Amino acid sequence: MSYACPNYHPMYYFHMTAGYAAARIRAGKDGRYNAGSVNPGADCNEFVTTIIHDSGIDLNYNKQGMTTESLYTYMLSPASGWHSIGNVSDVDVKDLRPGDVALKQSHTFVYVGNIAGFNSNVASASLDERTGMAGGDHPGEAVFLWFRKN
Repeated sequence: MSYACPNYHPMYYFHMTAGYAAARIRAGKDGRYNAGSVNPGADCNEFVTTIIHDSGIDLNYNKQGMTTESLYTYMLSPASGWHSIGNVSDVDVKDLRPGDVALKQSHTFVYVGNIAGFNSNVASASLDERTGMAGGDHPGEAVFLWFRKN
């Protein structure tokens, strides 16, 4: 997980890893979603979009550059190529797979599984509050829907 700090930090943490900084440059050159926030790299949707694309899970994930709210609605449609595996409170964490995406209308994060040296099973960023890092979100927080690539 070279795109995220392995530890959680409270908000107003803006230290991008070298891997994520390079990935953002590639994403911008490729015309992929690259949020124009006040603090570059501090955007949950950009962070998850970059991980899902660069991991090869879905090279077209958020290709349209949608906001988190629009992406949430789009992911509910069959055209997205993803399907909901349930409300977070209905999904057992042990059934999650790396690359599963949690979404609500204003935030997103990704399940990464158990990675040695990474101190959470999820990774996230937050708009103008923090760049990508371990934790900060809980896989069982009830307001999110989990999505998995078909």
